[in-house]
Amino acid sequence: MKTGAFGSKKYAPVLIPLLVVQLQFSATLAANESSVKSRDRDQQALDERMREIREQAEQAREIRLVDTDLKYARAKEDFEKAKQNKHNVADFIHAAVSYAVACRNVRYPEKASRLYEEALDSYLKMNLNSAAEPECRKDLWTHLGFLSLDSLQSKFPQFFRISEEKTSGQSVSELNDALKNIPREFGSMQYATLPQMSRPRDTFDAAQFWKMAIDIRSSVRGANSPELVPLLQSYASACESTDFSEAEKTYLRLSQINNKEDSDAEARAQLDMANLYIRHKMDDKAIAAYRKAFEVAKNHMSRQMASQFLSVASQYNRQSTSTVHIEAIKDLLSIGGDDVVQEVDNHLGSIVNSYISSFDLTRAQALLRMRLDASKTCTSDNQANHWRLKLSEVDLALGEEAESNRLFDQVKVTYALTGQNVDKLIEDRKKLIDALKSNKQATISNSTKTGSTTTVSPSKSK
Repeated sequence: MKTGAFGSKKYAPVLIPLLVVQLQFSATLAANESSVKSRDRDQQALDERMREIREQAEQAREIRLVDTDLKYARAKEDFEKAKQNKHNVADFIHAAVSYAVACRNVRYPEKASRLYEEALDSYLKMNLNSAAEPECRKDLWTHLGFLSLDSLQSKFPQFFRISEEKTSGQSVSELNDALKNIPREFGSMQYATLPQMSRPRDTFDAAQFWKMAIDIRSSVRGANSPELVPLLQSYASACESTDFSEAEKTYLRLSQINNKEDSDAEARAQLDMANLYIRHKMDDKAIAAYRKAFEVAKNHMSRQMASQFLSVASQYNRQSTSTVHIEAIKDLLSIGGDDVVQEVDNHLGSIVNSYISSFDLTRAQALLRMRLDASKTCTSDNQANHWRLKLSEVDLALGEEAESNRLFDQVKVTYALTGQNVDKLIEDRKKLIDALKSNKQATISNSTKTGSTTTVSPSKSK
């Protein structure tokens, strides 16, 4: 071995760790440099991809603009041809409506309104008994929100009355959908409006619009017609923020409409009223309306209605400390039946678990017992064993071993008969028993350390 300072045995123990550190440092620098280069490459690739995406988006936008301009040019040409041959009213109305849509798409809202008014005027002057009338009326209903405020107030009532007189059956629901689209479309036209437009479109009064529609339908179909329900609902919603008493009165009218084809109509109206009171934090009235709805519906409770009851109760609970949600579940379980019980099951688990996690075992037990009692009203209850196991566990935690074992034995028999894994069931049961014993012993130990002489056993929560 060399005897120089750097080669002597004396410095070897120092130099070797230093060399190792130097090599590690060099490797780290190289790795960092590689990492930086890798990040730079990744960033460049990302920037390139983003540039490609922007270019593709710009190309797509240009294609859309070209397509929109082409549609506008074609619609204008078709309209000019139809205008020269105006004796064919159906062609003119169709062309005017199509041209109005094209004008709206290229942000000519004033022109779109004028075209729609021309089309409506032509319809109101045509022979309403002609073969072309239904198609013309259908064309006009597509975008009536394009009309100016003046036309909605002066010409639309006549058009709607004609439509009401000529519409029946399933077509009424289509007419209702078209009506609902008018306020939305009228509002959207506000954002397409150019600064120089003479009349602002935000003066549209939704409540006034729906009241007009209700008055016309009432005069055609009768003041107690079930066909009024969707219009009254829209009117009540429009009134709620500005005229609460009118909204309340409208919901009351809804609950009094006799709908022979819909046995849930009255209950649904009462639930709508309960929701109204909930939104305005009128607790007593909300509970009264809820209770009235339940009394009306309890003898013919459908799954859909059960869902609505639970939905209203959940909303109420979110805004107060009330136990309406629990009461709703108890009410529905007292009715029972396959559909109602299945709907309750969607809510029951989270409530039972919340009781258990807060050690309120007696309430969990009471609710689970009600659920199993309701099982007797079902023709088929696939969840019964799930709830038996849950109740068995709660009973065991409360020290009611005999009842717990009885329920567990029922589940074991069912599992065996249906070919399910009984061994796993027994194993899980043993783990639960061991956990409860361990917890009890820990509680006794802690009580002893603190000087307590009270005997600890599973106790019922109050």
